[in-house]
Order: sequence, then C-alpha cells, then structure tokens
Amino acid sequence: MDDTPWPLIGRAAEWERLQAAARAGAVIVGAAGVGKTRLAQEFAREATREATRHAAPERAPERAPVLIVGSASASRIPLGAVSRLLPGTPPAPDRTPVDAALAAVLNGSTPDDRVLLLVDDAHLLDEASATVVHQAALSGRATVLATVRSGETVPDAVTALWKDLGAARIDLGALSDTAIADLVGVALPGPVDGITLNRITAAVQGNALILRELIASAREVGLLAQADGAWRLTGPLTAAPRLNELLLARIGALTAAERSALEVLAVAEPVGLALLAELVPPEAVEAVERRGLAVVTADGRRREVRLAHPLYGELLRSSMPAIAALRHNRRAAEVVEALGARRRGDVTRVALWRLDGGGEGVPHLLLAAARQAEASRDLALAARLAQAALDSGGGPPAAMLLASACFDLGRHEAAAALLVSVLESPEEVPEEVLATVPFLLSGPLGMGGDDAGALLAAIATAERRITTPRWRAQVEAVHGHMLSYVNSTGRARELAEPHLTDPHPATRGNALLGAALADNLTGHLDRAVERLDLGTAALLESGLPMSANHDGLMGWQAWQMCDVPDLAGALAMAEATYRSSVDSRARPGQAFACLAWSRAELRGGRPASALRYAAEAFAVFREVRSRACQRWAAALRLQAAAQLGDLERARAAAEDLEAARRGPGGVRRLDCEVAVARAWYAAATGDPAAARAVLTASVEGSLAEGAVGAAVTTGFELLRLGVRAPLIRDLRARVPQDWRLGRLVVDFAAAFGDAGALLAVSERFEAFGMRLAAAETAELAAAGFGDAGESRRAAAARSRARRLAELCEGARTPLLATATRTAPGRLSRREYEIAMLAAGGASNRAIADALVLSPRTVENHLNRAYAKLGIAGRGDLPAVLPPPFT
Repeated sequence: MDDTPWPLIGRAAEWERLQAAARAGAVIVGAAGVGKTRLAQEFAREATREATRHAAPERAPERAPVLIVGSASASRIPLGAVSRLLPGTPPAPDRTPVDAALAAVLNGSTPDDRVLLLVDDAHLLDEASATVVHQAALSGRATVLATVRSGETVPDAVTALWKDLGAARIDLGALSDTAIADLVGVALPGPVDGITLNRITAAVQGNALILRELIASAREVGLLAQADGAWRLTGPLTAAPRLNELLLARIGALTAAERSALEVLAVAEPVGLALLAELVPPEAVEAVERRGLAVVTADGRRREVRLAHPLYGELLRSSMPAIAALRHNRRAAEVVEALGARRRGDVTRVALWRLDGGGEGVPHLLLAAARQAEASRDLALAARLAQAALDSGGGPPAAMLLASACFDLGRHEAAAALLVSVLESPEEVPEEVLATVPFLLSGPLGMGGDDAGALLAAIATAERRITTPRWRAQVEAVHGHMLSYVNSTGRARELAEPHLTDPHPATRGNALLGAALADNLTGHLDRAVERLDLGTAALLESGLPMSANHDGLMGWQAWQMCDVPDLAGALAMAEATYRSSVDSRARPGQAFACLAWSRAELRGGRPASALRYAAEAFAVFREVRSRACQRWAAALRLQAAAQLGDLERARAAAEDLEAARRGPGGVRRLDCEVAVARAWYAAATGDPAAARAVLTASVEGSLAEGAVGAAVTTGFELLRLGVRAPLIRDLRARVPQDWRLGRLVVDFAAAFGDAGALLAVSERFEAFGMRLAAAETAELAAAGFGDAGESRRAAAARSRARRLAELCEGARTPLLATATRTAPGRLSRREYEIAMLAAGGASNRAIADALVLSPRTVENHLNRAYAKLGIAGRGDLPAVLPPPFT
C-alpha cells in the first residue's frame, strides 16, 4: 500500500467548522492517530488553492503555509520549534530572539495579505515558540491552525488561542464505524469479508493511523489477502509487524508494576477498580491511567478499568510469559470467587480464568458458563467452555452444546460426529436429549453435509428409541420440518400440522417451520413468512441451543420475503442478520444472510450487488465445507453474472455449481434455483434451446410434486428469457389468490402478444420494486407496439424500459436486447425468437409446440429471417445471429 493520503471521510461537520473559522483560526484537539494533522493539512492545502484562485492577476500567487512542528526533543530548547525559520545572522541589538522569530514567521505579511501558520503538535512547543505563535495570531497578520493532543499539558500561549483570541476549538473524536468501513473500502479494492471488516473496525476503534498501519502491515506479511473475490484476515492482528511497532511505541517503557497491571487487564478486562487494587498495587493502576494506557469507566455504581485500546490486549496476551498468564488468571479467579461472584457474567469469567490458570474444571459450572457465552453470542468461548465441560464429564448436554457451537463456527463435521455419538450411544440417554438431537443435526448433516438421507436416518433412530408421547411428538414435528429438505410437501404437512399449536415450544416451533417451508413450495407465501416467524420465536423460547440456526432461519425468512414480494423487508432482515452474525463471528449465519441478501438484490434488478453478496456467501460456505449451501450460492452467482453478461465470472460460477452438484441423497431444497442458474448460463452463452429445456423440466418436476410455488417462480425465469409459457398461464386456478407475485407471473404469461397488457404488467413489477423485470416487460411491450405500427406508444414504452434499465447496474438480458434486434432492416421480434430456437437445434415442430404456432408458420418466419440475414439456411444461423446479451 502506498503513502497516498486517504480522502477525508467522516469529518464533514469538523470541516464545516474549520471553514467557518477560516480567518480567526482554529485549534484541533484529539487523541493520537484520529486525524488531526491530516485534517489541518487538507484545510491548509484547500485554503492555499482558494487564495491562489482569487488572487489579482498582478499579484504573485499566495505562498505556502508556514509550518511549525512541536517535538519532545525540541521542547526543552528555547525557540527550538521555529529554529529552522530564523535567519543565519544574530538579531539586531534592539530586537529580542522572539521578535526576530516573529518577523521570520510573518515575513512581510499584512492584515490583508495574511500568512497561514500551521502548527502541528502545539502541546510540545517550547514556551518561546508558543509565544511566537501567540504573537503572530495577535498581530492580525496570521491565521493560526494548530493541532493539540488531548490529555496533554498545553503551553498557556497556545491555550490562549481559543480562550482569548477567538480561534475555534474543534474536538476531534474517533471516526465512526461507518467511516472506518469506508476507509477500508478505499484501502482495499474490492469486497471485504464481513467478519474481517468487523474485526478491523473493532480493533482500530476509530483511529485512522492504526487502521493505516494495520492494513499496510497485514498486506505486507500476507495476513490480509484476497480469497474468493473478497479480502480476509488469515490470522491474529498481532502478526502484523508494523502495527506491533506502533503499539509498542505507544505503550513505551514500563515498570514491573505497570506491566503487571496491564497484563492483568489483558487477561481479565473489564476489571472492577476495587478488584484490580487487590491484584496489583493501586499506584501502578494510577500510573497506566495517567499514561493513557488504561481507562476507568462507570458501570452503574461500579467503576471498571479497561485497556485504552483493544489491540493493547492482543499484543500483551501474545507476548506474555506463560507463567505470568497462569498466575494472573488463577489470582483473578480466586479473588472474584472470594467476593462471591455476584455480578452478571462472573460465572463465565471465573470458569475461563480457571481454565487459563491450569485449574480443574467443574462440569456443571463449565456448562453454565458455556450457556452464558452462547447467549451472549461469544461463540468461540462457548465452544471452548463446552469442550472443557465435555472433557470433565459433562455428558450429552455438554456434547450437544459443543455441537451447536461447532456448527455456529462452521465446524460441521465435528458437530455431526458429536450429535450422532449421542444418538447412537449404547448407554441410556434421556428421551428429552434424543428428541433434541435430530433438530440440531439439521445444520451439520443437512446444510453442511448435504446428506438428507443420513439426516432422515438419524430421525428414524430417534423415533425407534423414544416411547414417551411428548418426545415422540417433538421428533415427529422435526421429521416434518426435515422433509422440506427433500421437497416432500405432502408428507411434511401431514407430520407438521397436528402439532402447530402444541404447548411445548420445541415441538410447536419445528411443526411451524415444516409447514412454513411446505407453504413456500406451494405458493402460500404470506402464511409461510408468518409461520416461519412464529416457529423461530417458539424455538428461541424452547431453550434449544440454536444461535446460528436462528440466523439461518432469519436468512430463510428474508429469502421467502423475496417471493411475497416484500423486497424492502427482505433486504432489511438480511442486513440485520448479517450484522448480528458478523458481530458474533457466526460463519453460517453470515453466509445465509448473504444468500438472502443476494436473492433480494437479484429480485430487485441489481445483479452487480447480487453477485457481490452471492460471492461472499459462496466463499464462506466453502470455508466451512457446507456443500449444499455452496450449490445455492454458486447458483445465485451464476444468475447474477449471466444477467450482467459477465461470461468469465459466469463460467467460474458454473464450474463451482458443477463441483457442488447434488448427489442421490443430497438436499433437494432450492433445486429450482439451480435449474434457473443453468438456464441463464445457457442463454448467456447462446443456447436458448437448452435454457428452455432446463426450465421446462424444472417446472414440470415441481408440478408433479405439488410444488406450485416453485413451478411459478421457475416459470417466471422462462418468461424473462423471452419464451412463451402456456403452462404457466394455465396455472391460474392453482395459484393462491393472496400470492401477489404468483398472480403477476401468471398475468405476465397471459400477456405475451398483448402490448397493452405487458405495459400494465411492467407497472406492477415496478410497484413491487422489481425494476429489471419491469424494464424487460416494458421493452417487450415496445416491440409489440412497434410490430402493430403504434410508433408513439412504442417510443413511450421503450423510454420507460430505458429509464428502468438504467437503475439495474448494467444488466444485459434477452428482453432488454429486443430494441437492437427489432431495428429497421433487422429481424422482427417473432423472427428473432424463432431463429434463436432454430439455432439452438430445435426442430420446426418443437418450435411450433413451444410458441403455439403451426409448423408452416414457423417455416415462413425462418425463410424471411434467412432472406434478411443473407444466409442459405438453418445451419448458418449461429454465425450471424446477434448474441442474446448485446
């Protein structure tokens, strides 16, 4: 990374205050690294440019600002900061050194021709230099712009600038997380993995200097690298040498007591002030606070001490001697236990300190601590504590909690092995536990392992071992839920519906989820969203360990909202779930949120944004080896890339989709999305016949399974590829009346050949926020009006199509290309449609059946197309037809 200054981001309010104080001057006050000097320098450059632009032609350009820099080494030398400005000869006898320095600074300026005096680190000025700066401001011939580090002792002459001379004091706080994210986007070209961005943002705490050093150093050593199209951290931040050097310089030399105080904070923060005084000498605590290495905050009536920056903790922990770490952890646990461990979180903290201090673990305490950690979404800590509980004899409850944490962290194989060992244990296992395991297996075996057969076999094992009606009901509800993995809608409803109002939340929740996913496949979208919401709430109430399952379910809810359609709600839920997941570093939740986010963007007609989130979803799913989910993410990547006309990225996505192909026992949920992806790829690469065949087979397969919803959403893509689909039009009686998108798709199918009806369909798509579909149907309407000789209406429809297409991130789809194909001298829309099908290998009879025409009509259209294109026959069509995405 080069040393080019980053743009000023997140400082709009401070910039406005600087501009308002341009003549009176300003003092910018803030902590080290927040950007004081950067802000002052940028303002000085802008001020010089402005003065030069407005200078009279006969006057020379304005001179550059006079720069004075305070330093610790020069602060003990009179006029040390301004020495480089002094003339080489001694001052006249009637002038003091301060007078000579002032004259050198002002250098003949007048009140109308002021000098800009830029004073960096003014708190380090010696008294004489500070007096020169003060006198320059007082003379009316200089505008002083100074920076001061907060918390430092400042010379009185500098303080007087804002107290007595009217300069503005501008306190510069830490940059917001949004501003830091924007700066990361400047420093790293391309998408950044959400958890990586979250780690960087949390680490730098709004400090631009630390951010710059972190990114530069991390890239130099390969700690920050691009993988699968996104930037990712591959190790601890303390592995970045330049960053460590900066942190060590800030910490400086320490006494033994000060280092001990910082090490205790590193392993135990936040620590109550009274507790810390029990662990280290109080004067050491006071010393590190005075040096800005620790801060004291209030938590209710208790005062707590933390390190001033989280990276201090990482650095201290990585360099702490093992014996010291053991001693600090043991001592912290002993003192808190002696005080009664009364505060929230003390159980978790003591358990962790005991582990880190080399002590023996107590299973029930470790398990309680693990549950607290999971509830607070500290997933890595939850896994560690649950593993310790299992190792010390915690039994099935510890194994189940550990499995849940492993799934949350993307360790699917470990999670599945733990749960299967509980289910198949030769020892007596409580039926409550046996009834819970199948639900927990849905993630690692279903989504992770892509093995619906193994998942259903595990459910059968649980059913054989359980005799109590309550627990049999729970497993039956889970069975109904998991049948959605193989698109078995009828059987899923049969098992789920008797338990939709069960008094036990685990049973009720699973029943609601199973019914919701069956509703999704059959087109009852409003009910599906409602049931999924109720089912998720019930499972949370049940107390089952399901933090990442919860994020996954929220992702599914956002996914379903795309088909309602409620795109605004889907985007909001996907983004909220994404933020929640990256905060807790829950990889599956992050990826599920990206998956839903991508689909919402795709539905809204923003394929570039959809590609960005689908790529992140795929990268994370591949990282955690979730095969089924890799398939779905690759499918969305392929759709988005094809709709952008980006054949290189589409080809890569197609290869990834093929690599994640579903096996005989794989999860069948979202098979229709895979078919859509393959069809878009076929169309983008000039094989419309293959696209039509793939989608038609998917529609027919869904209808055979009773999945009308899946059939309609798949048929929608068939229509968007410009293919008449009477099969979809004829589904009107089977589409639920309250499914808004489904009814619109059926109307779209019926509107083919009716330009006015197509225009009305376009308006309805736009009202749903589906701008690309609205543009496509408007373009199709324009072609119809043109064929009918209604040039004015054709022009209006085309103008509408172009306006909408401009909002679609450069999308290039077959229907948007209609305008170029129907230009004078080119093929008509119908001729082009038939010629493309013929070029793809379809016979006249097949084309006639697809378009509801006679074979003779097809032949006549083809003959006219041959004449217009100047070719001999069908074999020459692929070489001369305009590509479908131009």
